[in-house]
Amino acid sequence: MRSSNRARRMGRLRPGILLLAVVLLPLLLFCEIQLRPLILTYARDAARWSGTLAVETAVQQVLSGEEDLYDTLVHIRRDADGRVLSVEADIAAVNLLKARISAAILSQLDACRKRQIVVPFGSAVGGGFFTGRGPYLHFTVHISGSAVATIQSRLEQAGVNQTMHSIWLSAEVRLFAAVPGNRGSATFSSDYLLAQTVLVGDVPQTFASLEGQW
Repeated sequence: MRSSNRARRMGRLRPGILLLAVVLLPLLLFCEIQLRPLILTYARDAARWSGTLAVETAVQQVLSGEEDLYDTLVHIRRDADGRVLSVEADIAAVNLLKARISAAILSQLDACRKRQIVVPFGSAVGGGFFTGRGPYLHFTVHISGSAVATIQSRLEQAGVNQTMHSIWLSAEVRLFAAVPGNRGSATFSSDYLLAQTVLVGDVPQTFASLEGQW
């Protein structure tokens, strides 16, 4: 008798369960479709922020122990009157600096391999009223990346018979951000002034040829 009553109750519940499934499945599918790109956007932003911080920290660490960096990277030969005869880049020193900075960036990226992001569910629904509203979903972003450092030499007129020689670091970072069910990438580059000096007098042709990437 009990089994018969249980069977009747289940029979009455089945239409409700099916109706609930019919309603919920499209809703869940809609949320999945809307949430995926939003989560990936947040993950990329987190990766880019981590990469920017990694580059800035790495550059500061490497340069904090450097004194007279211009004289380390560039050798200037002058005549008895102090006129510039030639300017040469110390390629070995330049390559060593690039390698040290690239290694420091990778070390910083390795230290922030995981970041937590919070995605407001309301932003997936859309509309001005729901954007930025909860409930808030928490995800872990796994970050990896690579970095390439290059040195740029630039010449600018600094006044009458004066030339400004600037040495810049260009750090290009490619990041990969992985979250459950998604994987994206982001690339950015940052420039940092390493050293600068003003040369007075005529700029020799050998110096002019130094402009560009080292």
